[in-house]
Amino acid sequence: MEITKETSLHLLVTAKCNNNCPLCCNREYNLLEIPVVQVDELAKAGTLCITGGEPLIFTDQVKHLLRNYKYMVGSSNPKKVYIYTTGRNMTLDVLEDLIFYWDSPLVSGFSIGPKSYQDWKQIEWLVEEHHDTMSKLNNRLYLFPEWEQTFKDINKENPDISEIFEVIPRKWQKSFKPAKNSIFRRLPLLFNVGVYVRDENG
Repeated sequence: MEITKETSLHLLVTAKCNNNCPLCCNREYNLLEIPVVQVDELAKAGTLCITGGEPLIFTDQVKHLLRNYKYMVGSSNPKKVYIYTTGRNMTLDVLEDLIFYWDSPLVSGFSIGPKSYQDWKQIEWLVEEHHDTMSKLNNRLYLFPEWEQTFKDINKENPDISEIFEVIPRKWQKSFKPAKNSIFRRLPLLFNVGVYVRDENG
């Protein structure tokens, strides 16, 4: 596949996650068989999507990765950068590190797919406390059927949630199908290499 500015490069940075979803697409393949990202691929692709696992478990590493990426591509060659996350680790530190960056944000937006009540509590916090900041970004909220009522409850209390997120209905897939014009790569060494982890709250 020829990589152009229309290409989205999905970069796996970790296999670790707070959740332990039975139908997680990462269970379909040997993670170490995913091709290692090449510098020219990063330079050519128009969009970089940081994914995992849960990338925001390792906020410092992601911040340094994106700062180096920004330096590599240069200010004259702007790229879109998104982070795929469940939302649970969307803390104030994350916002300060990735959005309130000293000259410009390191991210264009977040693609959030909450899969637990803890994840949804953070979504509610973002809507209530950081509406103005989040509304400046291009964010997506992936809504799975089992969480529709939770979303409605939050939206009832916070009617401006659609100003922060483009809400996209999603269903669990038995097999992972990459989007058109996208490629899947990994770092040579994943952050804190290992299998999925589950915290005490599940």
